[in-house]
Amino acid sequence: MALLELETPLTFDENVIPICLPYTGEKFELIGLQSLITGFGYTSPTAHPADYLQKISVPIHELSYCSDITPGRVTERFICAGTLDRYKDAAGGDSGGPLSILTNKTNQYVQVGLVSWAQDIDTKSKTAAYYFDVRGNFPI
Repeated sequence: MALLELETPLTFDENVIPICLPYTGEKFELIGLQSLITGFGYTSPTAHPADYLQKISVPIHELSYCSDITPGRVTERFICAGTLDRYKDAAGGDSGGPLSILTNKTNQYVQVGLVSWAQDIDTKSKTAAYYFDVRGNFPI
């Protein structure tokens, strides 16, 4: 995560919205929710990094879904998300970017994870991407 100082102030609208950090100890039941991934990563195996911010919505799964795909590599510190469409998840260049959810309580996006790693976009038959769980790890 980083703090940026902008030359000019932002005006929030339907295209420019904040992603908030969770409060200390704030937990959300994530399984089954749609999450939002944003980043400038590759949009296909042969493409260059994106020139414009990309976004995609993917479901959050039980950790066992990811454990079945990559046995022995998933810990409780991860969030598992993805689809069965092999081109719809985080990609190279997205690492460190936010995984967020839209909360019912505040109707704001809250960051719950950081893009950590995923399988090679060319070879996967099931999509599973792994996100470091930030909930409760950054005191606010």
